[in-house]
Amino acid sequence: MLPLIGAAILHVIVRSESEWLDRITHWYDTEHLHERVAMPRFLSARRFVDVKDPLRSLAVYEMEDPGALETPAYLASRAKPDPRSLEIAGHFKSERSIFRQFYPETGAIVHGGAQAAGPGTGGALLNVFATVEAGWVDDVNRWYVEEHIPQLLAIEGFLSARRYQAVQGTYAFVTLYDLAHPDVLKTDAFKQGTKEVSAWTKRLQPHVTYHSGIFRQAHPARGFYTVPPDKRLRE
Repeated sequence: MLPLIGAAILHVIVRSESEWLDRITHWYDTEHLHERVAMPRFLSARRFVDVKDPLRSLAVYEMEDPGALETPAYLASRAKPDPRSLEIAGHFKSERSIFRQFYPETGAIVHGGAQAAGPGTGGALLNVFATVEAGWVDDVNRWYVEEHIPQLLAIEGFLSARRYQAVQGTYAFVTLYDLAHPDVLKTDAFKQGTKEVSAWTKRLQPHVTYHSGIFRQAHPARGFYTVPPDKRLRE
């Protein structure tokens, strides 16, 4: 059985035209995710909707490695999309990034601080992009490992964390936190758990720019969408 997560992700943020939202959603959930996950070296996918903006969604495709985007099957699907996909794509704008996981090297850090083969999945995802000033990357990475991720994963409702570095995209880093539900950051547990701001955090703040969003998982409702091995294209 193939694993559900890999060493890299294709990360796609989509903004849909309001009049086409239902058709775009149906296409994604019944056609596009299946087509992509059936590609060689693709493992699974999840689609999320921004809790503050229903026209903004996020698709995260788990891949064995970035080479999944260079196979003949994938390149052919991009070069010659079917007529329906071509029509649908004319009614949304997308921001496409490729990230390679670097912390932990495999699997995920889960609630309580242990490392597991995969993330704990709930009903939502906290997506945090980061751009780090030159000369501060090592210190920021160490802060994540030694302080920030342990602090968040001690809070009820934070299920797991994984960090990625860009292979291609606007942002240098993204951290994905699986949440039990979209309102975890509104809970008393979160407010208490993040009440104290350390000296280390204050020292790093001027050197890092964050862009974060909370997304409700839309398809599948829980876990990962995957395709049986006999339904996958061969490389």
